[in-house]
Amino acid sequence: MVVDRDELSQRVAFERLMALVTTELVSTPTERLDATVESALARVASVMAADRAYVFIFSEDGARITCTHQWCSPGTTTGRLEVQDLPVERFPWAVPAIKRGRSLELRELADLPPESAAVAERLRALGIKSLLALPISVAGRVVGSIGLDWYTGPAWWDDDSVALMRVIGDLVAGSVTRQRAERELRASEARLRSFIANTTDAVWCYEHAEGVPTTLTIDEQFEMLLTARLVECNDAYARSHDSTREALLGRTMSELSRASRERLRRLLAELHAAGGEGRDFEVELVVPGQEPRVLSIYLRLLEESGRITRVWGSFRDITAARAVERERASLQLQLADVRRRLADAYSTRTVTAKRTGS
Repeated sequence: MVVDRDELSQRVAFERLMALVTTELVSTPTERLDATVESALARVASVMAADRAYVFIFSEDGARITCTHQWCSPGTTTGRLEVQDLPVERFPWAVPAIKRGRSLELRELADLPPESAAVAERLRALGIKSLLALPISVAGRVVGSIGLDWYTGPAWWDDDSVALMRVIGDLVAGSVTRQRAERELRASEARLRSFIANTTDAVWCYEHAEGVPTTLTIDEQFEMLLTARLVECNDAYARSHDSTREALLGRTMSELSRASRERLRRLLAELHAAGGEGRDFEVELVVPGQEPRVLSIYLRLLEESGRITRVWGSFRDITAARAVERERASLQLQLADVRRRLADAYSTRTVTAKRTGS
C-alpha cells in the first residue's frame, strides 16, 4: 500500500504529539491541569488542521453534559459557555451514539441521513462544515467525548489518526476525571472541616506515623498508641484542655488524655472486641480540684494494611443532662410514693367508713 507523504507526516506528528501530551498530563498538578488540557487540544487541532477542539464530560449519573475544556482558532466563535450542565436530551443525535462507544464522523454535512436534516441545518447555522467526535473512557466506562470542528472547509482523517486521537482523548478523560474527583474531595473535606469547627462536640484525631501493628497484644498496641500525636482537633476540644488548637497539635495522646491509663486501655480493648468499628462510651471523668463530669465519647480506629494509623474521636459533656435525668427519676419515685400513700389513705378511709356505717 502506498502512503501519501502528507498522510505519513500527519501520522508521525500525531505519534509525537501523543508522547508529549502523555508526559504533560501525567506530570501536571491538578491546579494547572486546565491549561495543560487546553494546550493539548490546541496541538491536536493543529495537527488535524481543525478550527475548534473540545472535551465534553458527562455527569456522574450520565444525565447531564458539560463542555469542560475548549480551544478555538483566532476568529472562531466559542460555544463553551452554552454547554454547561445541560440535559443530554438536548443532543439526541450525538449523545446516545457516544455513550454506546461509537464515533461521529462527518466529513461533510451531506453525509447526514435525510432524517437528520434538522441537525444538518443546526450545524450549518453554526458554520460547521466537518465534525469528528470520539467517545473517551476511564476504566472501560464512557465518560464523555473529545471532538473537532472545521469551519473553513471539509476535513480529512484516516483510521490511524482517529485511533491516536482516541488514545489522547482517553488520557485527557483520565486527567479530567482525576481533577473532578480531587475537587470534589477538597470540597467534601472543606465541608467536613466546617462541620468539625462549628459543632459543639469536641472532635479530635491522633495519628501514629509508623502505624501500630494489629498483630501485637492489646497492651503493646496501647503503649504504642499513647505516642500517637494530635493531627486535628476543633476549638471545642482545645477549650476542654483550656488551650488553643495550635498549642495542642503535635502533642501525644499520653500528654493530652485526662482519663486514666487503665480506663484508656479498657476502651481500646472494647474497640478491638467490636472489630475497630466506631463505638459510643459513657465515662465519668474525675479531675482533681473539679466536679466529676460525665462524658459521652465516640471512638474509632482506622487501619491500613494491618496497622492502626489513626484514632478518631469526639465527646460531649452530658453531666447536666444526666443530672436532669436523675432529678426526673427522683421526682418520678417521689410521685409514685405520693400516689401509693394516697391509695393507702383512701383504702384505710374506706374500711373505716364501712365499719362505722358512715
